[in-house]
Amino acid sequence: MLTLTRRAATAVLSAALTVGVVSMPAAQAAPVAPASAVAQQATAAKVDIPYFVAPTRKAGGELVARVERKAGLPQGQFKVVVKKGKKVVVRKSAKLVGGRATVTLPKLTKGKHKLVVRYSGDAHYSKGVARRAFKVA
Repeated sequence: MLTLTRRAATAVLSAALTVGVVSMPAAQAAPVAPASAVAQQATAAKVDIPYFVAPTRKAGGELVARVERKAGLPQGQFKVVVKKGKKVVVRKSAKLVGGRATVTLPKLTKGKHKLVVRYSGDAHYSKGVARRAFKVA
């Protein structure tokens, strides 16, 4: 029976675990699929705003944003931002239902505003954005 000290056993184990490079003939090599075949590419999301009632100084507004369906039902959410100049005056989010979402907007002050609707993307669709400028009189 062979008895080893802890230090000697560690040296034997580390020597046994050291692995060298072994070449394998091409016929025995396992085929590897290219990365493009393994990962499915997401369809580009086309975001639009088919319905928009601009807010006024006296009443809020409403918009419907949607993702054009090409590869299944889009999931995820929209983030809606309204800016007046560089200042963000409204920030909202809405979950998609049936590929679309409805967002109500509050009353806004007089002036030019910019609306930005961003889609978060999902397994089938990449991120997308829609923009619109409007004026509150």
